[in-house]
Amino acid sequence: MGAIKKLFSRIAGINLGGLIGVIIGIILCIIFVVDAFIELNHFFDSIIMAILIFLFGVPLLGFVGSIIGILVKLIGKSWAVVGGVVAVVYCMVVWPILADRGYEMPLVFWVPPAVLLICFYLLGQRARRKHPTNKSNPESWNRINAYIEKGDYDNAIAESTELIRLNPNSVSGYHLRGSAYAAKGDYDKALADFTAALHPDFPMAYFSRGEVYLMTGDFGKAIADCNEALKFDPSLTDSYILRGRAYLELGNVDKAVRDYEKFLELDPKNKDADAIRDAIRELRSR
Repeated sequence: MGAIKKLFSRIAGINLGGLIGVIIGIILCIIFVVDAFIELNHFFDSIIMAILIFLFGVPLLGFVGSIIGILVKLIGKSWAVVGGVVAVVYCMVVWPILADRGYEMPLVFWVPPAVLLICFYLLGQRARRKHPTNKSNPESWNRINAYIEKGDYDNAIAESTELIRLNPNSVSGYHLRGSAYAAKGDYDKALADFTAALHPDFPMAYFSRGEVYLMTGDFGKAIADCNEALKFDPSLTDSYILRGRAYLELGNVDKAVRDYEKFLELDPKNKDADAIRDAIRELRSR
């Protein structure tokens, strides 16, 4: 799948929606080629139509699909709904053109909209399963958090592993297990789990991975993860403290102070505010 996406991205700027659009265009080409050999009296018309679709329709459908994919990501609409709309547009636009050219409407012309509906539905299901708010077993989530708070990391890891087994796309499940691994000191496994949990709607995963990078001395990556966390959630104020600590480790006192001051500006009543003010005074006195 990765190789196919890379190939067609040169044509249409592919994302998953665009790839589906390209596939639909290719299906239409095949339909017209098959029709050319079934209805020999329309042979040349069908071949010309197939060539035109391949040259212009496939890139256009790929582009439209890519735009749909971007819009779905931005506005959070269901892939199934978007697929249905595109399928209806196909029936309203393509079919009248074919009818006007004297084509009958065989069953095979239902293939593209059917493929659209199925593919977009599957994408919708994939997105739903991967979304961080998909917590199928709240009792388990609460137990895992309680295990971590008590220091019972092995039970936290075991139960979160079971949650991941039941829902392999559960970003929160990976985050919980990563938190247990990090508290246990198993940083490699923590990094792997936090990486699996990365999601624009779950910026805490970036923050948590940044904490592990800070603990392992990879300060540049810690700063990058804090940047991502703040990009997706500017209210995640602890990211300023974490990034400030990373800057401080790199010897960039000015940037560290700016981040600490930004933290106090956004959350002046935080329980750690006084300690941060003391740290700023000490840094400025150097």
